[in-house]
Amino acid sequence: MPNNVTTTVQNGETLSLYAKLYGCSVEELTNLNKGKIGKNGQIREGEVLIIPIGKKPKETNKAGRTTMQEKLNWFNDRLEEAKLKIYDPKLTSAEREKYEQEYINLLNQQKARNEVASLSINKDRMHFDLTLKKDITISEFRKLFPEIGKNFSDYADDTKQTRYKNGEGFIRNPDVIVLHQGAHFSLKTQEVANQGFFSELGTSIQKTLGWGEFD
Repeated sequence: MPNNVTTTVQNGETLSLYAKLYGCSVEELTNLNKGKIGKNGQIREGEVLIIPIGKKPKETNKAGRTTMQEKLNWFNDRLEEAKLKIYDPKLTSAEREKYEQEYINLLNQQKARNEVASLSINKDRMHFDLTLKKDITISEFRKLFPEIGKNFSDYADDTKQTRYKNGEGFIRNPDVIVLHQGAHFSLKTQEVANQGFFSELGTSIQKTLGWGEFD
């Protein structure tokens, strides 16, 4: 039998989101919260709902993963860890809502990441491939992809945006440089393994006809 807990509805949350979070159905939520569910399953911000927590999801078996698999799955691991937190029936209401929001924020970030770029291991198993689906500034990219965003600090872009820095004159401002849709980047997996996590790489990207490689 599932454990029933309560949660306070936050702005933008829906019954289908709660069903996804807690492994239950919209029908179960509706039956447990009669009088609180509006037409077409609408719920009001501030309403306290009863939630039946389903079976805790099985944690991904990370044994035997290669260094490259660890890095490629970094964000999905964060999502999984955030979701597993809310399956503790002993959480206080405040703790539950904090962890719910953490997971929802990551879901929104995941959606935005998927809209911006595709990231995969090349068939040769020697490179990561990243292809941009839309234009985005380096500053915006860093927020969406913190595990690799630092590598774009020295990106060479022909728009040559600059800013003035006292004592150094006009220098390129990486936060406003635009990474263009269709640009493709390749990162040699052996270099990542040797140098550590993406954000620790002290490398730059050089752009040649829309294609760049992490040196």
